Amino acid sequence: NAQSGYCEVVSGVPQGSILGPLLFLVYCNDLPNQTSNKVQVLMYADDTSIVSSNLNKSVLSQNLHETLENIDSWCDVNGLKLNPLKTQFINFHINHGKNPRSDSSYLPSQFNSVISTKFLGLEIDSTLSWHQHVNSLLPKLSKSYYALLAISQSVEFKVLRQVYFAYFHSLMSYGLLFWGNSTEALRVFKMQKRVIRMFSGLGPGESCRQHFKEYHILPLPSLFILQCLLFVKSNLHRFFVNNFHHQYSTRNASVLQYPIHRTTFFEKSPSYFCLKIYNHCPNQIKSEPCFKKFKKLAIDYLFQNCFYSLSEYLNTN
Repeated sequence: NAQSGYCEVVSGVPQGSILGPLLFLVYCNDLPNQTSNKVQVLMYADDTSIVSSNLNKSVLSQNLHETLENIDSWCDVNGLKLNPLKTQFINFHINHGKNPRSDSSYLPSQFNSVISTKFLGLEIDSTLSWHQHVNSLLPKLSKSYYALLAISQSVEFKVLRQVYFAYFHSLMSYGLLFWGNSTEALRVFKMQKRVIRMFSGLGPGESCRQHFKEYHILPLPSLFILQCLLFVKSNLHRFFVNNFHHQYSTRNASVLQYPIHRTTFFEKSPSYFCLKIYNHCPNQIKSEPCFKKFKKLAIDYLFQNCFYSLSEYLNTN
């Protein structure tokens, strides 16, 4: 048996140190200050993203090149190096018939131009259709389904339900606020109904709506509605009500104003659709000032109705 001698650490921290993540955040804290206000820098742990938008492609190209030069200079000063292999560019657009790779001439050539990328556990594609994300999610949900099926005959339902929430629900609900309004969400909902039918011994195509209520499990559309309601309720300070400019009470005093927009595509975004969900919520729930009580009232309402679609919720009087 032999042990090496002690050595002085002159750069960085030993691997596995609990100080590592904290010191890294302190080290990179001034990175956004090296960029102009023409771009937005988003930092989470060791993941850094730069967002730039402009109607003029030449201006967009100039902003991107200028930002990358500033970041490259910052890396040189701080003893770091930008890795082109781990740096990706994605061109977001709303034209589904357009080839995103054919319109990337304004991007720096040393970096990869992609049509989808993984960001904080979400697979984001260039048209924000969430097709790639659901494609990567379904195999994971399928494995969870077969794991539940394997233990369904050997454990009581209480344990089976706990395993469902730990291994299936946690995957299904992650980032739902962003993709729950997409058409791709229907594929995930079908997988969830498959699990509920397995729990209850139902065959394919048989209705399982009543079993969602019995098992106290929210259908995916209802879960998305709940997340929208909780998001708006916890961020009411970011929105304005219709009577903001009035000194008197109006009929729609509790209705929140929608952001100004120019496209129908924007109406599918969380910043718009969450408001639509919240504004349609019954007044006796919206008027509850306590967040915990509001959440309980909202959950009870959703279990009572067990909505299978967003249109079903929005058409409820």
